Amino acid sequence: LLLGSFYKMKAQRAFVLVLLVLSLVLLAECHSISLRKASNKFFNNGESLLQVMSTAGKGRRLSGNTIPLSGGLLLNGAYFMNITVGGTTYDNILLDTGSSNLVLPTAPSTSEEIQCGSDECNSCIPQNPSAAWASEYNCAFGQPICADAACAFQISYGGGALQSNGTLYSDEVCISDSLCATSIFGVSNDPPSTDGLIGFASDYNSCNPTCVPTPLDNYVSGGLTSNLFGLCLNPSTGGVLDVGETVSSRYSGEIVYAPMEVDRWFNLLLTDIKIGDVSSGVNPVAYRTTNDVIGSFVDSGTSLLICNSLIYNGIQKAFQNEKYCKLPGLCGADSFFNSQCLPQSKIGNDLSQYPDIVISIQGYNNTVIDLPIPATSYLLALEGYYCFGVSQTTSVGIVLGDVFMENYYIVFDRQNLQLGFANVADCSA
Repeated sequence: LLLGSFYKMKAQRAFVLVLLVLSLVLLAECHSISLRKASNKFFNNGESLLQVMSTAGKGRRLSGNTIPLSGGLLLNGAYFMNITVGGTTYDNILLDTGSSNLVLPTAPSTSEEIQCGSDECNSCIPQNPSAAWASEYNCAFGQPICADAACAFQISYGGGALQSNGTLYSDEVCISDSLCATSIFGVSNDPPSTDGLIGFASDYNSCNPTCVPTPLDNYVSGGLTSNLFGLCLNPSTGGVLDVGETVSSRYSGEIVYAPMEVDRWFNLLLTDIKIGDVSSGVNPVAYRTTNDVIGSFVDSGTSLLICNSLIYNGIQKAFQNEKYCKLPGLCGADSFFNSQCLPQSKIGNDLSQYPDIVISIQGYNNTVIDLPIPATSYLLALEGYYCFGVSQTTSVGIVLGDVFMENYYIVFDRQNLQLGFANVADCSA
């Protein structure tokens, strides 16, 4: 069980994928749905989704915060934000909805090192909740790690492709002028991103093995903001993060919501992936979360669509259906499935003839929501080449990365355990 050994499965980090795509270049010469909730889906705390939703929306409306993002899929394959820690500014912190920890390359002089044996270091998810940790050492993700007198951490990204190890510190962490709270973060000699990374997924994933509340959890528990955020990504200009609110100018039409499968990553229940109107024919079980597979989730820290080989083969088969096989780059030896990047001269400039990749997800009240990805997103124009924005890996269903996310204003509603989608309009801050 990957979670049991405190590994956080992520698809390969965005910048790694971009380097891979660039190396391949060199080698290559929505509809309205009911908001009724299904009552038979249970989460890890034993509450049904219906029970969780019955208390949603109660209480006062709290202030929202708009945070500009830099970077972009076509610029450097990732999206970044600035934060301050103990009054020290950290630029270009990678925004990641596929992990949960804040990891930095250095700590300010104001930061306090978390001591081994302290209550903060001993915080964990108990394997046996009825037993006291101090006497049983029964943490589900392993015993706390000590590096001399300091509390240490170990995080694995990309299923072990990248490791981040270091020491835990505490200090005031601010992501805007009004969102500041004392938070625990990691300082690593080998951070997953050069300037650092901030995760926005569930704090269930922030146990490595010590459990650390995320900065967003601290803002919510401190009454500073609501437990949701909206994300609007632009592949060329960066984008914007709306914390605690949704902003109607960022999208057109209505926001359509779908329940999260589990409260760990931002997992969705996929029912199918279609190429145009041709189904990939993959059994929906392949998209689900199991003991050995993380499932299908939305991840701003991943550039592409990354899926297991079964799903990838289904996508390839649907693309190579006789309906589309005549299109350049889809069939034969000289195709995207044999060489990830092809010269634009072979493909031409009219991408409108290529079918959408349609992500079908389970909505409420037995509805299905179709979320198309146009060819202008999944065929990345890089240095005179088009590179196919779909790749394969193991131990996931499909990771819906930036090539998917740039088409939608996405609401990550952690309070109600749901994600909302609307067509993107304006991503300016």
